[in-house]
Amino acid sequence: MKEDVSVRVCGVQRCPGAEEDVSELVCEGVFKHTADGWLLAYEEPSEAGTVKTLLRFADGRVTLTRRGAVRSEMTFAAGECHTIFYELPLGRLTMELHTDSVCASFDGACGTLELCYRLTVRDETVSENRLAVTLSGKRCIQADSAKGPNKRAPMWSFCCDKRKKRAEMPKSGA
Repeated sequence: MKEDVSVRVCGVQRCPGAEEDVSELVCEGVFKHTADGWLLAYEEPSEAGTVKTLLRFADGRVTLTRRGAVRSEMTFAAGECHTIFYELPLGRLTMELHTDSVCASFDGACGTLELCYRLTVRDETVSENRLAVTLSGKRCIQADSAKGPNKRAPMWSFCCDKRKKRAEMPKSGA
């Protein structure tokens, strides 16, 4: 079942020798449960044009695909390194993506995904990053109002953090 949601994307990027860069985007998106996880689709404006973004969560991995003015596909799995290609109007960048943690907690289409990762080029760190994606919608607001002070636990959560050597598998139920 597809559900319209409000999407809030907060990014923090730290580059060696530079000040921390914080960005935030609020837009509308579509959330859908799948047999093995979920999908989130939304569009974001950029100086070069619109970018369509698809986030797919399955088996403890998150794949972020961007198409449009910017093209990339990034796979996040705690403790793993993946080569990524980032295509911009000015050219193509090749980097390694090292995922430190993938954490998600959802109750239906309401919840938060957090990714912590580093980007490197030829073994040199170019940035340390944290990306938090929060979803909310009419159902979330209604459910929070109805729950009152005794809010129940999320329908499922997942956290794998290579820095803490901890992994929690999805939990279902109230």
